[in-house]
Amino acid sequence: MKKHRLLSSAAALLFIPSLVLASTAERFEAHMTFLASDLLEGRETGKRGYDLAAQYVETELRKYGVKPANNGSYRQTVQLRSGHLDLNSPKFTVSHGDTRLSFSFPDEMATYAELTQSEIDQQGEMVFVGFGLHAPYLNHSDLDKIDLTGKIAVLVQGYPENFPSEEVAHYKRQTTRALARHG
Repeated sequence: MKKHRLLSSAAALLFIPSLVLASTAERFEAHMTFLASDLLEGRETGKRGYDLAAQYVETELRKYGVKPANNGSYRQTVQLRSGHLDLNSPKFTVSHGDTRLSFSFPDEMATYAELTQSEIDQQGEMVFVGFGLHAPYLNHSDLDKIDLTGKIAVLVQGYPENFPSEEVAHYKRQTTRALARHG
């Protein structure tokens, strides 16, 4: 009987590492499932769902023994700006002499909520810059030999079909800086 119990215990020990791994994977999945749930209403900054998610993460950090690094708090105050784009307000008109060409939003032009100005009146020569990408490591630049000084860059949303998605994410974030460096 002792020998049988010993073998059963040894067999159980063989399964413990897989139980721990499964448990870790299951715990991770449970955390992600909760944080991505509709209960948290998208976790939008400053909203109830965000506060619930933050409290959840704080509680988990405490359970794992992680010490707060910000004067006893896990949270850090950050000043944020918010904007709202009235979908009926965007207007884009190109004028040359007596000729005016208007573009409709969102079918023919794209924009975003401007946080510092309610109206922008920009004048200057318009220069088409493709996707506006400068990606030297991919041997691609829409901006080579283009001087944008005092000009308005017009670009197409998107990216070349042959660009890997990881590089697209990086270079699209760099578009505004790349345009600024060219004028």
